Amino acid sequence: MTSRSAPLAPRGDWPLVARDRLREPAVSALAAGRGVLVMGDPGTGKSTLTEGVVDDGVRGSTVWLRTPTTLSSPWSVLEPLIGRIDETVASGDMLTRLVRRCQTALEGLSDPVLVLDDAHLIGDATAIVLSEVVQLGAARLVCNARRLPRSPEPLFTLVRQGWLEYVEVGGLEAEQVHRLLSRVLDGPVALETAHRAHELTQGNPLYLRELVRSLKSSGALVYVDGAWVWNDQHHIGRRLTDLIGAELETLDPPQRDIVDLLALAGPVRVEMLEAVVDAEALEAVTALGLVVHGRRAHDRVTQVRLVHPVHTEVLRENLSPRRRRALYDWFQPDASTFASVDWALTCGVIADVDDLVAATLEAAAVQDHRLVIRISDVALSVLPDADPRALELLLVRAQIARYQGDAQATEQNLSRAAPLIPGGPDGDRARLRHARIAADLRQFGDDDVDGARRVMRDTPLSTPSLIALREADGLVRLAYAGRFSECLDLLEECGESTADPAVRAMLLGSRILGSAQAGRLDHALALADESLARWRLDPERYPQPLYELVAARTLAALWAGDAETASSTLALVDELHVDVDDAVRQTGVGRTLIARGEWRAAIAQLRGALSHFSIRDARGFGATAWSALAYALAAVGELDEARDARRQHLRAQSRASRLITSDSEMKLLAVALALGEDTVIDQCDDVDMRSAREGLWLPVLHARHIRCVAEAADSGAASDGSVGRLVDAAQRVDGPIPELMVRHARALAAGDGAMASGLVASLLAHGVWIPEPAAVELTPRQSEIATLVRAGLSNKAIAARLVISVRTVDAHLRDIFARLGVANRAELSAAWSRTGRE
Repeated sequence: MTSRSAPLAPRGDWPLVARDRLREPAVSALAAGRGVLVMGDPGTGKSTLTEGVVDDGVRGSTVWLRTPTTLSSPWSVLEPLIGRIDETVASGDMLTRLVRRCQTALEGLSDPVLVLDDAHLIGDATAIVLSEVVQLGAARLVCNARRLPRSPEPLFTLVRQGWLEYVEVGGLEAEQVHRLLSRVLDGPVALETAHRAHELTQGNPLYLRELVRSLKSSGALVYVDGAWVWNDQHHIGRRLTDLIGAELETLDPPQRDIVDLLALAGPVRVEMLEAVVDAEALEAVTALGLVVHGRRAHDRVTQVRLVHPVHTEVLRENLSPRRRRALYDWFQPDASTFASVDWALTCGVIADVDDLVAATLEAAAVQDHRLVIRISDVALSVLPDADPRALELLLVRAQIARYQGDAQATEQNLSRAAPLIPGGPDGDRARLRHARIAADLRQFGDDDVDGARRVMRDTPLSTPSLIALREADGLVRLAYAGRFSECLDLLEECGESTADPAVRAMLLGSRILGSAQAGRLDHALALADESLARWRLDPERYPQPLYELVAARTLAALWAGDAETASSTLALVDELHVDVDDAVRQTGVGRTLIARGEWRAAIAQLRGALSHFSIRDARGFGATAWSALAYALAAVGELDEARDARRQHLRAQSRASRLITSDSEMKLLAVALALGEDTVIDQCDDVDMRSAREGLWLPVLHARHIRCVAEAADSGAASDGSVGRLVDAAQRVDGPIPELMVRHARALAAGDGAMASGLVASLLAHGVWIPEPAAVELTPRQSEIATLVRAGLSNKAIAARLVISVRTVDAHLRDIFARLGVANRAELSAAWSRTGRE
């Protein structure tokens, strides 16, 4: 599990980040009578960590030695301890006298600890003195140093002999960057934005700070739909550019040549680089931590690359055309990577067409869409139409334009590609790809599933396996349109009968989600588990279906009331390297947090996802995120914002995928009940009727249950007829939730408020929040705490979940008891009902 580092008190407008996982072993070393050496790159927070270790771990006297950047003599670092030393020759006698003077100065101190910043700058003679002082037991040493070019050998001798605990400080992890940005920007941050910031800076706090300041000042970081989003991820800004420029100014010309070359060429085989660059310069930039040697996973070839992506980005953006061309002529890259091809193009050099095509496809694989267009423009200008590679590039461009929501560019590329498709069987595969992109444009751009199916149906194919894929595509499109009555049985029948693994893979996500919404949750989860066990062995074979499988298993687990299985399924995204859109993933995280009752965290995740969907939502998943946000906002009593989120959902629904529309409908019925709308029962009946017509018994169950709750709110009890209809639906849905809903409805029918309240808490524990009529108003925070009390959480557990103190929870509960007129938690659970705003 990723460690959680809580920010310390802010310094200016940027918080210091506590490295708890690193600080704890250092403090433990001090408690055990040893010292500490903190090692890391510039900007990673070595000094901050050193200060924290000293504050937490030193119980005796502390002597801060002089930072060696201001040295006037080799011994100035020791002056705070022993005063000024005029001698400059480091003879053996001199070193012995200095050690004795240090011992004498330390004798009157209680358990002294020497503290030194930037220890990599001290000379070997000073390091020998400090080492002798430590080994004689006169004091302990806490110091920090850059990992490279080198730290004095005597300090590493202390590490090897156990006198110093070695602590390596790297960049922040991706999750830490996301939390830090949310705090700095005082609001949710889109996951894609946080990932891009982490990727670019490698979690270096200094680079991260300057990047955020640059993006904010330039307007590239904007607040959209309740969250921060980096709307132009190719823009970095002046502040960070200036910082990197200042860092690289200290390099001599041969060293700078290597850094600039690697920024333009990307990773280079070590033997190619060594053939043209100065060996000492290469050793120096490696020692400085600017470049690193590593082996490619697929062929074990050793390459040299820049350590920090931010150096690559800044240099590519700012190197002059003249400098680019001079380096190109000197190095003569082999155009084996898209970076090298792009480098050539910026120098006015047209690469070989084979390299242009390969570079376009490589850029598409890493989703560098701007580079795809730039390189493919050149490739298409030299490729004859008869070359099949021209068709391939046009289809790649069309797919990218479709993903970016650019309908016009999609149509243009499809129009150029159509006449290039060969007739007969030889063109079947390209013809099917062309048709699927065009059909996606109709279905998700024009909200015309019948038009999309006509595009597919009218596409002539003669290859049996591709015809089968076309037929499967038609069923999946019906599922994405929410027309399960036309496809649910056929999805199951085709999935079970086909021997074609590609067809089975295409159908899988829709089969799982269709079966789950039909109430066959056990079957859906079993099918997901069986497929997942098989694909764990070969995750690269069907990347898109694997993504759909993870998403479907997550949702099925949530509908079954199993938040833990949903969370573990989402974790597979990293384990199996599943290519999932960050906004879709962030929506999934928000959904699992809702299931746990972590409403505030869920709201932040969903707002982050929606800020991204506002810019690009190729398949219309934004509507699902809006409905989940409305649900979470209603649960914490923020009813005006919940009403607005529902309005946004309805606006987005017209262009949305309807594969899981029933999920949104279930949540919005609860929102309508929380809003106290007079039409709740009518809304329940409408969802009931439409879902039953499609054979989807899961939303029927939820609609009938909300109807019972609404009846009890209106007349004091649920009607026997409504309870009976709920019982009928419950018999068609797997899992523990149906039984809990029936028991709750019967308690409402019997007027047993205490029993009903206890069952609401049980439903909440399974991820189902049920609003109840409000007698008094609580604040959103009080509403959140009361909800968790009813779920059975202790005050300590509530405090941990909401990241507040137990004392604060106690104070809120006293106020809640007073407002509701209750004396204890049991009475609160019986009396509390859904709340409004302050």
